[in-house]
Amino acid sequence: MENEKRLSWGMAGVDWEERINFARMREERLAKARAALAEAGVDAALLTGENVRYTTAIRTSAPHIALIFADDREPYIFLRHEHGEQVKRHCPWINPDHVRGFPILETVGGMGAYQLSLDVLVGLIEDAFKEANVGNGVVASQAPADVNTALKEKGYKMQPLANIMDYARECKTEDEVNCLRMVGVLADAAWCKMIDAVRPGVSDCEVAAAGREYLVGKGSWNFNISLRSGPNCYPNWGLMTDRIMQPGDLGYGYIMGDLYMGYHSCYHRTYCVGVEPTQKQKDWYRFCYDHILKIQDAIKPGASTADVAKEMPTAQELGVPHEYDVASNWICHGVGVGAHDFPNISRFWSLDCPIEIKEGQCIAIHTCYGEPGVGGVRIENVGVVTKDGWQNFFALPYDGIYVPEYQLHRSM
Repeated sequence: MENEKRLSWGMAGVDWEERINFARMREERLAKARAALAEAGVDAALLTGENVRYTTAIRTSAPHIALIFADDREPYIFLRHEHGEQVKRHCPWINPDHVRGFPILETVGGMGAYQLSLDVLVGLIEDAFKEANVGNGVVASQAPADVNTALKEKGYKMQPLANIMDYARECKTEDEVNCLRMVGVLADAAWCKMIDAVRPGVSDCEVAAAGREYLVGKGSWNFNISLRSGPNCYPNWGLMTDRIMQPGDLGYGYIMGDLYMGYHSCYHRTYCVGVEPTQKQKDWYRFCYDHILKIQDAIKPGASTADVAKEMPTAQELGVPHEYDVASNWICHGVGVGAHDFPNISRFWSLDCPIEIKEGQCIAIHTCYGEPGVGGVRIENVGVVTKDGWQNFFALPYDGIYVPEYQLHRSM
């Protein structure tokens, strides 16, 4: 029996109960990033994408770069002017003098326009380097290659970011884990909305829309729901179409992306349309279910990723020639402010290149099986590694195929 901790409190902030402490979470994440830089022997880092969200907690859809330091110097943020003004308004923990607007860096205006924008951006970053006394310090960067080249030509010691931030984000804090538990609450409810919408004659897109409407209403925005049914299920196409569901079809899909405070879902469930699944369909599901239980049991502190990978079916069992051919469908991966955090586990690489499973990692487990061109099933859960083992964030049961209930009345 899974030892699972469920959230029973809502999304609102209250003064009468300890819930998610966002100020503490911001401070702890930045401290972990700074410690990772120091351990890697670098003085500063230029970050993009989800690493900006992790270290600064700003929320923007525009391209952006953050400059953070291994010590307590305050971060700088570079982004489009109008987004920067909103950051100044909404994020009092960010020094407003360190928010710098920069031009759009694209080639569609011609290479002359691109070079002009690049020169401005590099100049803004160099100004921040000088203000922060970066000097001869080493800067790890995931900024665009042309930015790094230009800064290197100006004499700065630039190097790739590599895995520095992966190590910082690998093990989640208490507040991060609770954010992911809230992701589980939201995703469970969205899946219930979608399962209720499954009917013969309804398209995959229409069912996905029911889940999307619920999540957007709850404040989620940067996510994707993708369903597929019938022969589109296996091999896993990964794409949603407007296919019309037929009686007896299997269907499955995922809710993936930022559902709550930047934290991601990666969540599959399987359903049968209109009738009970056949024995063959149940056998496919049993294959995945038996394996996911073994994989979940293998994920514990001190175990290795090889121990986990050994519980996955071989390429031969799945009827494909190479282990790398199944590495995207039978895989475990970390989840956090990114869809793929440390660790990443597959028979293809983990048996030969094992790493340690650690308490605080939050890990998704993918399974997939079926018959090509006929149908298939998927189960995926996400959970946290505790001292007692892996604990699921999702409450929606997965011990069988869902058969949505509805009534079609007949009269004579």
